[in-house]
Amino acid sequence: MVKLTRGEKIKVGIGIAIIVVVLAFATSPVFCGGWSAADMLSTMVRFGTSAANGTSRGGGSHVLDKDLVQTERFAPADVTRLEIDWSAGDIRLERGASEDIVVTETIDAGSYQAEPRQASIGLLGDTLEIDDNLTDEGLTIGGNISDDLDKHLVVTLPASWDARLDAVEIDTLDASITADSLTCRDFTLSAMDPTVTVDGLDAARVAFDMMDGEVKVSGAITESVDASYMDGSYSFSFANAALPAMTFSGMDGDVALAVPDGAGLTLSVGAMSHEVDGARAGELTRTGDCVYVLGDGAARVDVSAMDGSVTIS
Repeated sequence: MVKLTRGEKIKVGIGIAIIVVVLAFATSPVFCGGWSAADMLSTMVRFGTSAANGTSRGGGSHVLDKDLVQTERFAPADVTRLEIDWSAGDIRLERGASEDIVVTETIDAGSYQAEPRQASIGLLGDTLEIDDNLTDEGLTIGGNISDDLDKHLVVTLPASWDARLDAVEIDTLDASITADSLTCRDFTLSAMDPTVTVDGLDAARVAFDMMDGEVKVSGAITESVDASYMDGSYSFSFANAALPAMTFSGMDGDVALAVPDGAGLTLSVGAMSHEVDGARAGELTRTGDCVYVLGDGAARVDVSAMDGSVTIS
């Protein structure tokens, strides 16, 4: 039997929820832009079905009398990928003075239902893997796991290191995630209910899958943004005028795009109900049914949702 990873379970959970709602709208009229319930089903079916249930892992009480700190160091030349599998708490990616990549896990003193001292931090080939090892069946999804696990993860990259990681992948339930001055080709996040703030990102491709959460990203993204959600908000502030292609697929959520002068995009909205506004909404030219063009219209932006707003500033 193949065991699903947490990221796969999250995608699967989104899939079941979306499909159930879509089927309820199977007899609905065609949405804005000629986008029907069948179109939504086709868009969302890639998520699959949910395989996570249960309440919380571990039946006993695990008491820590004092904070526990684990620190590991790695040579930057040995690392091209970063993979983080972290249930809850907070995750921070930052720059620092050390010439090494420094990974620090801190577990606050207290009583835990789940055994918190299971994290593994190490290299597998050229991939730096960080795993709290709390991904087995029985973890709560949408429950109280974040209260049960008060864990803090900090990954510090050398400030002087100008190499671009091939990929940064984060799987979590509802951790608070912050990243500063991150440079990578691919940045991927799978989460249930995260709060994400990324400043100074330099990436080619970005992909997010989440049930409900808030994502704020600033920086340069050159090739693509792919975001899927049940109920959440995405805010992107781009440093680059040559915008990436963007796809937002969800049920109910808001999308905010801040673009520099000279940027061009073609916005296509497929929704039962939607609103397009923002400081630059007056510069948009409506060229078709739910199609809006800014500047030369070079970057394609597709928003498919049941309900939500799109803000261009």
